[in-house]
Amino acid sequence: MPTTHTGYSARQAYVLVLLTLVYAFNIADRFVVSTILEPIRLDLGLSDASIALVTGVALALFYVSIGLPVAQYADRANRRNIVAGSVVLWSLMTAACGQVQNTVQFVLARFGVGIGEAGGTPPSTSLLADLFPPQRRPAVLTFFALGAPLGAWIGSSLAGAIAERDQMRRRLMQAQEEERLRLARDLHDQTGQSLAAAMLDLKALEPQVAETARFRLRTI
Repeated sequence: MPTTHTGYSARQAYVLVLLTLVYAFNIADRFVVSTILEPIRLDLGLSDASIALVTGVALALFYVSIGLPVAQYADRANRRNIVAGSVVLWSLMTAACGQVQNTVQFVLARFGVGIGEAGGTPPSTSLLADLFPPQRRPAVLTFFALGAPLGAWIGSSLAGAIAERDQMRRRLMQAQEEERLRLARDLHDQTGQSLAAAMLDLKALEPQVAETARFRLRTI
C-alpha cells in the first residue's frame, strides 16, 4: 500500500483528513449561529431565555444524550454509514434553521442539529483508533482535534461575510426606497399628484433611483 512522506498509508491519510473536515464542519455550525445571533434574535424576536435555550440547552441536551448511545452503537454497526448519516441530518437541520419563522421552529431545528452532530464524533474517533496503531494515535487524535479551531474559523468567517453582505443589501434597499419617496414628493409638489400616483410615475426612473442609492451608500 502506498505511503505518504509522513509514514501513513494513502488510505490512512485520506480517512484522517476527511474525518477532520467532518469534525470542522460539525463545529462550524455552532459558530455560524453564535456569529449572527443578534440578527437572529431581532428577526425572530427572541428573549434572553430563548437565546439560552437555542444556543445551550437545545444543542447540548441532545448532543450529550444521543452521543452516548451512538458511541455504543458505533462499536457494533457500520461507522462510516453512521458518520455519513449524521452529516446529512445535521446539514438538513442547519438548512432548516434558515427557514424558521418563530422560536418554536428554531428550537426544534436546533434539536435536530444536536441529534445529527452527536453521531459524528464517536464513530469518527472509533474509526481512527482502529485504523492507526497505538503509538500513532496521540498524533492522529491531535490532528483530528484541529478540526475544532478550523471549524470555528470557517463558521465565523463565513457567517460574518454573509451577514455583512445581507446587511449591505438591506441598506441598499432602504436607500432605494428613501430615494423613491424623495422623488415622489418632489413630483407631488410640482404636479399636485398624489404620492401613490407619483410613485407609479417613477417606474421609468428606477435605474436613476438605484444609482443614487448606491452613491449615497458609498458616501456614508
